Amino acid sequence: MSPNQRLSLLQGHLQRTTEPRAPEFPCLSPAERNSYFESKAAESVTMNNLSAAVTPAIKANQPPHKLVMIPGPVEFSDKVLEAMAQPPQAHTGPEFVAVFSEVLKKLRLLFGNSQETHGGQPVVLSGSGTLGWDVLGANLLRPEDKVLCISTGFFSNSFAECMSNYVDDGNVTTLEAAVGASVPLGEVKKELESSNYKLITLTHTDTSTGVLTNIEQVAQLVRQVSPETLIAVDAVCSAGVEEIQVDNWGLDFVLTASQKAMSTPAGLSIMFLSQRYIDQSLSQKKKKPFYVSIHKWLPIMKNYENGIASYFATPSSQLVGALNTSLSEIFGVESASDVKTDPESKLPLELLKRFEIHQQVAKEFRQQVAHLGSVCLSKSDMCNGMTALYVPKGTQIPSLLGKLSKEYNVNLAGGIHPQIAGRYIRIGHMGVSVTGNNGADVKAVATALQKELTGDESVAKS
Repeated sequence: MSPNQRLSLLQGHLQRTTEPRAPEFPCLSPAERNSYFESKAAESVTMNNLSAAVTPAIKANQPPHKLVMIPGPVEFSDKVLEAMAQPPQAHTGPEFVAVFSEVLKKLRLLFGNSQETHGGQPVVLSGSGTLGWDVLGANLLRPEDKVLCISTGFFSNSFAECMSNYVDDGNVTTLEAAVGASVPLGEVKKELESSNYKLITLTHTDTSTGVLTNIEQVAQLVRQVSPETLIAVDAVCSAGVEEIQVDNWGLDFVLTASQKAMSTPAGLSIMFLSQRYIDQSLSQKKKKPFYVSIHKWLPIMKNYENGIASYFATPSSQLVGALNTSLSEIFGVESASDVKTDPESKLPLELLKRFEIHQQVAKEFRQQVAHLGSVCLSKSDMCNGMTALYVPKGTQIPSLLGKLSKEYNVNLAGGIHPQIAGRYIRIGHMGVSVTGNNGADVKAVATALQKELTGDESVAKS
């Protein structure tokens, strides 16, 4: 059976579900959530022409489906889904070892790392992006260590909460920005000078606000003021759409996940560990974790990267294959050895172009919705991969999102920042919805929002 036939069978199975999917509303009251889901269960889902009109060639073999434009998971290309439908492979067999080796080599390129000059190791584990937080804390931190967390929203605070599980009470300090803003560098400098911090955590893009932290500037400050402090970056919503240079910026731990700008189904926790992080973690005199232990995983990852079969726990072979396909699409070549890089940043030239495309599409989208009475949460520190948007006063967000899903077949996300959850929505614009069809998916979202927020009858639903 060919891969396309297998994919067709899988799609047929998925289409048989009778339970409609709904946008995420994590901060609604239980009564509001129940009311929404009850209303959706009573509806029959019929496709209109909008979704078909924006389906690009890169998704030509997929059945009609609601356009997923949340801050992750994102839409996937046909080739990525075909990779997911491949027959099973032995995780220690030569075919899979070759694929995993390519993935790890490509991740070095994605993060701007040269193994020869800086060492370090990319790591891919089965799990969500959140798993990366636990890998970071469980291997590095001791109870007496102090951690400084720079917060730009809900996920930054969750990062801090995770770190608090690995140090004594009171040893995690959080500098929290105003909603929609970044923490001023002066405040970071003052705090770094006030105590001996083992670790600083930064969330590159906090998807609760859409704020982009200037990692390069903060890292430079840390190296100047507190050079012994390790720098950890949550890049779950930024890797693949925002510039990250682990070598040039002196980053020690970068974590991301497969389901956002990496344009791969959820299920892989992706990390890059600097040589400094590795050395300090391996030298810790404490009880070691098990599944998240880099003592266990480092030799496995090194072997796989070098084309040697190895085993500690079974990897998600289909997901690894899909990630390899997506990285090949991002870089424009099949093999890591064929990737052309910028000599200064060490980043692939095609990746730099990808950043520019995402930046331009994000700018155009924000211009399109600016006249709708909607205001971006972030005024200046805006990311490339998603937009957090205040809606006009009086807008019933559950009703708006439900109508967009039902009548336009577009799924957007509700707000999750505790202070403003009921006042804004979130739109994802990353991956193939940006690069695969000249931004048509993003334009479809802008069109639907214009109709529903202004009542402009001249904007057709089809």
